[in-house]
Amino acid sequence: MTHHLLEFRRRQLSSSAEQRHAAQLILVGTEPVELPPGVSASDWALERRNWQNPRIRSILGCVDLLDTVLESNYAILHCSPERLREIWVQVRKVTELMRSQLAPLMTEPSCIAELERAR
Repeated sequence: MTHHLLEFRRRQLSSSAEQRHAAQLILVGTEPVELPPGVSASDWALERRNWQNPRIRSILGCVDLLDTVLESNYAILHCSPERLREIWVQVRKVTELMRSQLAPLMTEPSCIAELERAR
């Protein structure tokens, strides 16, 4: 871990001429990650706070809702009407979450071109 931090700091302190042309580095956990050319650490921080984290939270919310619906297709075809209603309620919650939270986050383009192209 210390080695990664020292390497990260060494790269940050390189000469100013090199800094203008070199891509910026950020730490992800303990690993230094090079940002794409033209993307600053502040661009990435805004992207992560405004778009990536809310998208991830919304997707994880959908996964949490679906965790209670682990039946196979066969089990769903042969389950009780009460259980089928429970499954349907969870599926409707997921679709509402996707419609109300995830879809609006996907309409705005990313300010980082590489991320937008990856969508």
